[in-house]
Amino acid sequence: MIAQAQDRRHNHNGITHSPGETPTISNLATGSTAKFLVVPQEGDAYYPSKDSFYVGGDIYTVLASAQDTGGTLAALDFYVPPKDVFPQHTHAHEAEAKYLVEGNVSFQFGDISLTSPPGTFVYYPPGRPMGFNATDRPARLTVLALPGASYYELAGVPLRDEQSRRIPPPQADLGQLQQQIDLGNVGRLNATYGGTLYFPDIAPPPPSGLVDTVLVLPSFDTIPADQLNSLRAVEGLKVFELEDRLRFNDAFGIEHTTLVTGEESDNTITYSQFSLPTQSGNSFFPEPVVTKNHETIFVTEGKLSFQIEGQTKSAPANTFVYIAPGQSYAIANFGDQQAKAIASTIVDSYIPKIGQYLEGNQQFIATVSSGNEFIQGNVTSTKPQAIGDGWIYTWGAFDNNGSPSSIGVTFTQEVLSNNEGLDAFQVTDPNNRFPRLVPHLALTDQFDAARVYDIPFPQEVVSKTPFNHMGFYANSEGHAPLMVYDTPHFDVHFFISSLEDRDLITGLPEDNANLFNFPPDGFLNRDYIAPTVPGTDIPATGDALQGVHWVDRDTPELNGGQFSQTFIFGTYAGQVNFWEPMITKEFMEELSASGERTTKKTFAIKQPTRFLEDGYYPLEYSITYNRDFGEYTISIDKLTFRSDDPLGAGLPPIAGGMPPMIM
Repeated sequence: MIAQAQDRRHNHNGITHSPGETPTISNLATGSTAKFLVVPQEGDAYYPSKDSFYVGGDIYTVLASAQDTGGTLAALDFYVPPKDVFPQHTHAHEAEAKYLVEGNVSFQFGDISLTSPPGTFVYYPPGRPMGFNATDRPARLTVLALPGASYYELAGVPLRDEQSRRIPPPQADLGQLQQQIDLGNVGRLNATYGGTLYFPDIAPPPPSGLVDTVLVLPSFDTIPADQLNSLRAVEGLKVFELEDRLRFNDAFGIEHTTLVTGEESDNTITYSQFSLPTQSGNSFFPEPVVTKNHETIFVTEGKLSFQIEGQTKSAPANTFVYIAPGQSYAIANFGDQQAKAIASTIVDSYIPKIGQYLEGNQQFIATVSSGNEFIQGNVTSTKPQAIGDGWIYTWGAFDNNGSPSSIGVTFTQEVLSNNEGLDAFQVTDPNNRFPRLVPHLALTDQFDAARVYDIPFPQEVVSKTPFNHMGFYANSEGHAPLMVYDTPHFDVHFFISSLEDRDLITGLPEDNANLFNFPPDGFLNRDYIAPTVPGTDIPATGDALQGVHWVDRDTPELNGGQFSQTFIFGTYAGQVNFWEPMITKEFMEELSASGERTTKKTFAIKQPTRFLEDGYYPLEYSITYNRDFGEYTISIDKLTFRSDDPLGAGLPPIAGGMPPMIM
């Protein structure tokens, strides 16, 4: 809603659109990615249908979990009992947006304490300290964690009685729960996730190089001048009065007052509040819009009505509404009084999941950001990038000694297809040369160009293995040879050469010398051959930005069988420059249709006897589907240290270097 708005007084500095994951499952009871959620308060019990946890003195009710939103956000209701104290702490990865709905809390900013009225808003970027104390009466906040966090479930005590029945938060026995909570454990968990817990009366040191915390107060009139001046002097804190914030109109013509802008949140979230007068006598919704990002609306007064994907939903005060990307919705006020709400637009994002289910990751603790990479125990992943309507990232797994054991690429099932039929074979994204369209050298007019996604490996992979980056190729019509590889499939290149060196492989006639410059005997397994186009000496699987592809002469598709998956070696300028599993789209879809939680197929790699550089090379490759997260993974495994062995040249050579294969 907000991302499509126009600023009335200035050019609204909101969030730029990023291709997002369109949820495909609307069964909200399963906890799967939701198309939308409408979560109403139910009397004094608040949200009895939603799970709650007692965490360090507060009660957190989960309105929308990370699982509901594909990992982009988690929405929570914070019930803050009187006299509660929650120490200042930092989150290494998650930002938090807190809006005070009822009561008063005393927000802590370093050694400054501010008792805030309802309507106070605070945006905490990752790394900035956050904390608050209760006053002498209960308070409630609505909170967004970006991306979605789940460690409150680990640190907290579930609010259920001895019969596992849900205990409404205001009726919970806080004294009994307090005996079960271990604040030290909360601190350890926070540290596990890369954060720091600062105990009461210990002010955290001011961090540097981070996005500023944003504090918006309903009015400065209630704040003593000296306290306001002290707040303005806090390093890394920006203080605003509501009336001075930007105003803009959304797609429905509703005026919003911005609480935090995209620029202020490092292009993560736009958060605002708005009022909507009653439409007395008018029962028609405005023209629906389709969301581009994740939308949340929390009704604070009155009642709003929503039309979401053709369904009409009523949202009285204290109702939380979540709408996923790609959904059609409209908003109206058919009630008898003015309605007020707070709203957010959140850029789609995705957190790597591989560390949560990779076999052998015994050290897994949590997902922690480290610059543009993520650490999950002994697995390091790159930041996921949008591809089709899904996400893709590379990773490396290491043993307890820090040696690499597997490296791979993982992508979500939306990469293959979504409800609109879009997939990696069709979509383009101009950002960062991602993807690139590369025509095939053989039978160019007969096959659609490959869509090439160049993705770096984590730095630890680059430093500890010969492999430099991933070249992920989506071939919508396949490629030559005919009747062999002319079916939709993925070429998953584990490149040894750098991206700069790959750019030199143009496929032009003057490149032929390098294409035909094959490695000495031993650098390819002796069973590997390079098929050619019938009647020519053109490698049938030689391509720009790749090189010549070598195929196992015993592979089924070269012996009357059908191509489903195979392993390829690539060469250029006399060197092996990539190792490559090549897999049909049909094979990937069959994995996900198996019904198993994790379906994994592993294959041996026929080994060369010589290596250009010493390092860790794979003995196997695997193709995996994880049902819980809807992720496909292609990996090269059992990485083993190999050293060049000149004696390998004594093995039987491939006659003529490259025997032609007529197809």
